[in-house]
Amino acid sequence: MDDYNMVLRYEPRNSYAYFSRAVLFAKMKEYKMAISDFNKVILLNPNNIEALFNRAKLKQFLEDYKGAISDYNKVTLLYPYFMEAYYYRSQVKYILKDFAGAKEDIGIGKLMSDIFHNKDSLQFNKDSLLLNKLTHLSADFHNTSDIKPDNVNNNFLPIFYITKKDSNNFKAKNFSLLLEDFNWKNRQNLCLKNSGAFNNDSSLLHLISPINNNDSNKKITLLVLAIYKSNIQLFEEAKEIFDKIISDDSLNAIAIFARGVNTCREIESQNNTYDDPYIITNPQQEKQEKERQEKCKSALADFTKTFKLRPDFYFALYNRAFVKCLLNDFYGANFDYDQAIKRNPNFADAYFNNGFLLYYLNLKQAACENFSKAGELGLQEAFSIIKKHCNGTVN
Repeated sequence: MDDYNMVLRYEPRNSYAYFSRAVLFAKMKEYKMAISDFNKVILLNPNNIEALFNRAKLKQFLEDYKGAISDYNKVTLLYPYFMEAYYYRSQVKYILKDFAGAKEDIGIGKLMSDIFHNKDSLQFNKDSLLLNKLTHLSADFHNTSDIKPDNVNNNFLPIFYITKKDSNNFKAKNFSLLLEDFNWKNRQNLCLKNSGAFNNDSSLLHLISPINNNDSNKKITLLVLAIYKSNIQLFEEAKEIFDKIISDDSLNAIAIFARGVNTCREIESQNNTYDDPYIITNPQQEKQEKERQEKCKSALADFTKTFKLRPDFYFALYNRAFVKCLLNDFYGANFDYDQAIKRNPNFADAYFNNGFLLYYLNLKQAACENFSKAGELGLQEAFSIIKKHCNGTVN
């Protein structure tokens, strides 16, 4: 397991390693982890019948019968001579009391077995080539891509943070969804932004009044003060205030989101003293990497909590995807970007970042489609990327 993990830290596109680790997880009875790894194999190799079949068996064991049947259906559609798929699908249908369907699968399996064993040599060779194609696993042992793990994040658009609204910034996003619970006259003067430098002046402070005994006013004042401190990179002071607000109001989605942003910005501000985070040669480097991982997990938890409190706030998904990339969970990040786009089909920034993820995962056509969509939605950065990585055109 340690060896597979190390391979995948270097090469997150290596289907061999994911497939082998999935089998190992299954033997360890870590079935959900095994399914997760088979998911990654299938993302990289959508027609791999062995991964589909194994995932189906695990779903069947976990009583996800609809999911199992869906995977068995794909297997038999891709390769009709996969006799075991008919047998196991018949078992699932029997459990679901589809007795006629179960009997039919047994009959189809026997028929396909007879056809398979009576093929002539020419047809057998053709089917063997098809089977090789359907069991192929892509690896990344000799990666020649110009997008590497260590520069994926550098190509991304950054996370969204809270700041004072700037009418001249067309990329500023209104986030009244999280502010609507507060009866605060200046709430419309805040926005979300993921471009440009932090506010280095006191523009945010102009929005708040001195703290008084009014609990509502005090909470808002502290919140904006913490956001201001975060924006001028006083991360520890900001965190103390966020912690205080959240301890008093555990459902304060704005404070939880802003604390996650604060943690992310702190991570970005702390440059590692070693070049390769995978090769740690001394205790100081090990300590730094452990602290970075813990901060990433803390930010991840805050964005997850924000999203659970407000499922309509897709910016939490976008920021969470960014943190998952810091943790090299590229597949989890891809899922979050997809979910953010589902909630806002015009979310150009999510298309753009998802494009880099897909390109790194060797899904170039899908990546270029995402870049193209980002460009269509007005994101100028996308056009230079299309020219560089998509031969200037997108089909």
